[in-house]
Amino acid sequence: MSQTPYFDEAAKSATFERDGQFNIIGVRAFVTSCASIADWMDDLYMLLGERFIEARLYLSARRAANRTVAALLAEFHVPDDPKSKEQFFTEFYAAIGWGQIEYQLDYTKKTGQVVVKNSFLAQGLANKFTAQGHNIATGQKSDITRCALFGAYLAAQVSNFFGEEIEMLEQQCATMGRPACVFEVSHERFSLRSPRGQDG
Repeated sequence: MSQTPYFDEAAKSATFERDGQFNIIGVRAFVTSCASIADWMDDLYMLLGERFIEARLYLSARRAANRTVAALLAEFHVPDDPKSKEQFFTEFYAAIGWGQIEYQLDYTKKTGQVVVKNSFLAQGLANKFTAQGHNIATGQKSDITRCALFGAYLAAQVSNFFGEEIEMLEQQCATMGRPACVFEVSHERFSLRSPRGQDG
């Protein structure tokens, strides 16, 4: 456990306003279930195709993630060294329910991977809730990776750690029956044609 209670400090800034706003670190946020997000994504995949949606999710989230990473590091005065930043993002994103992040990075070669257990995007497919408020396992699996949005946030984080722009491409996903989601560092620019670094 860290000596700096990063999320405790963030929680102090959370406010619920009478007009329906929920704010944390001064930014409007909202809470929804993983299953709801998975349902929205299923509809988008069906209408527009998984390759297009994965690319758009990644690219749009990447812009937001760049702002988020900078704002969080500044807000909590995280020391400017990679291991402190790793610790911060591991604790923060676990605390807000995104998943358990494990960075496996080589800072000399600027390569490596990030492993995410219990990704909220992957769990949304595997678990649904009923009208009675019960959570049920669907046993549903996917033929495609489904955590491009998470990858965009990891890319912004690792780019900050490395001091240069990189991408994080999901190579394995829990929705495909794997124990965790695995994202690989890529130095190739993300393309709409090849969101996983593959053509076709």
